[in-house]
Amino acid sequence: MVDVVENKAKFDDFRANYPVFSYDSYSWTLKGSLITLSFVFSYSTENTVTSTIDINLPDSVSEDLIRINEDYIFRIGLIESLSYWKAYCSPTFNIKCGKLTEYEINWWKNIWYRGTGEFRYLNGLLSVDQNDWVEIICSLNIKKENIRHAFSSLKGNLVGFTGGKDSSLTLGILNDSAEEDNEIFMINPKSYIEDVLWAIRSHDIIRTTVIRNINPKLLLINEEGALNGHTPFSIVVAFIGLFTSSLRNKEYFIVSNEASANEPTVKGTDINHQYSKSFEFEKSLSEYLNTIWPDGPKYFSFLRPLTEVGIVSLLPRYDWMMRFISSCNKSSMKKLWCGECPKCLFAFLMFSAVWDVKYATRIIGVNMFYNRGNMETLLELTGLKNTKPFDCVGTTGECLAALSEIYKRPDSLNEQLLAEFYNAHKDIIPVSGTYYKYMCEFNENLLPPEFLEIIKKAQKIICHE
Repeated sequence: MVDVVENKAKFDDFRANYPVFSYDSYSWTLKGSLITLSFVFSYSTENTVTSTIDINLPDSVSEDLIRINEDYIFRIGLIESLSYWKAYCSPTFNIKCGKLTEYEINWWKNIWYRGTGEFRYLNGLLSVDQNDWVEIICSLNIKKENIRHAFSSLKGNLVGFTGGKDSSLTLGILNDSAEEDNEIFMINPKSYIEDVLWAIRSHDIIRTTVIRNINPKLLLINEEGALNGHTPFSIVVAFIGLFTSSLRNKEYFIVSNEASANEPTVKGTDINHQYSKSFEFEKSLSEYLNTIWPDGPKYFSFLRPLTEVGIVSLLPRYDWMMRFISSCNKSSMKKLWCGECPKCLFAFLMFSAVWDVKYATRIIGVNMFYNRGNMETLLELTGLKNTKPFDCVGTTGECLAALSEIYKRPDSLNEQLLAEFYNAHKDIIPVSGTYYKYMCEFNENLLPPEFLEIIKKAQKIICHE
């Protein structure tokens, strides 16, 4: 369980000492197929920091093409700045290198507030109203306006890929469908990703690799006591992915967020660790793109119609990839799943429901139902605590439904954790059929018609429709 730290006094002090945070400039360099984006931010006149992003494209591009895509680069800098702004939470955010319309300013102010929900909650800042959180201004002494360019003949897909269960399933289904014009997009990829690509027969797929570099100065000021916490990384992914899609002339940038990401992390609030993976954000970004780049690449989540139960129920179709994938944030080449964190326990729960405990143990590397120390996390996952884990996990209802599926097996109570949970909370275990309901649930989404048919066809296989 993550504890709330009452940092309101520190917050007020920082805002008084750092009244203005500025986005000073953006620039880029090109060396063959490597684009380096650079962004300069300032906490004060003397205190600046530079953030860089390296984008390794499949082949070289022209400087002219990058130049006409600077409207994307400017906005990548906007979302990139949030990671640095949050250190002192300056009340004014001054944009010195571009212009935004009133619509855009309001859109970004909402991102600044909604996207930092977890950060605000864990730092004891929920008393700060959205109107007081940040003022975004654009300096008047701008020498050039950001020109929005035209698009033509966009075709094919750029698929965000992490090597986790969700993006691997998306790529597997798309590769099996008629949608074969796929390239992949990876940010700070881990070394085992190549094994996953081999497993899903995509080792020769065209790919773009991005390395996002956090300036050590930010890490230093965090160590010195600056405010710290979660920021909406998936929005960073979205804007870099859309920029890359434009460079690659792709019609769609596809991610793999599911309906389960919509559930708040904290009961009775709108605080959601997965805000940037929620349908609320997806709709908001879609509207933004239609306003700023109406003819440009589109963004949508291929798995949005499905729950986590529905997603995991499709994985047996790709059983051969299971020993290579990992959705654990602490994974490494030697240990794909740490076997300790909430994401691992959630995955263990789901894998046990779809396959069995032995199979889940083989994939995760340890029997997490044997460890009674996981009880606190299990209580959080099933809604018996005020908060779910601040991690990318399914809904409390799905976790309970998965347990109901597992408890159908006569040997389930041999597991220490399962037996203890059942004895204390058997009254909240849902009735038979709840798991199937989650598995076959089909939720609101923004999938284009051709992709909607693909995911419906995949789901019909497991729902026997």
